[in-house]
Amino acid sequence: MALHQQDLVPGSGDQLLTLDDTTGLQWLNLTTTATRSYQDVLADFGGLLGTYGFRYATLTEVTDLLTHFGITSSPTPISSNALPIETFIEFMNGKSATNGTTLSVKALFKQNLVPSSADTSVLGISMILNKAMPGGSMDSTLIGKAGVGAPDVCSFLVKPA
Repeated sequence: MALHQQDLVPGSGDQLLTLDDTTGLQWLNLTTTATRSYQDVLADFGGLLGTYGFRYATLTEVTDLLTHFGITSSPTPISSNALPIETFIEFMNGKSATNGTTLSVKALFKQNLVPSSADTSVLGISMILNKAMPGGSMDSTLIGKAGVGAPDVCSFLVKPA
């Protein structure tokens, strides 16, 4: 796996970035955008787009990243996804515990069209890891509304290394 954690602020030890050597892209830790809506991020919440140079990742870029972690798209849990999803969660810190044995990740990617209103539905990736089974699922699905943030929804932001 050609994935490495890096600091957003050099020398800080924050490890808020994951570098994918295969694509040359740096991915922002998912928890950085937790609770922020798609529109909040587009409005440059925290200077992530303007100051730091991030942008929303495309679905293809997200799919490539997940493939590099070894995650297979499957709407139902499969055992081969358990370790890759757990590794992804460790690197990207995009977890929201639903109970002691289940972790979920919901993250938005670049929409084909800029949402026309706060009520426009937005797509994202939903992953569920069941540590008791063990198994994991990953699928692209409707995650929420463009103008409504949620504590368990993050955004896939990326920039060139």
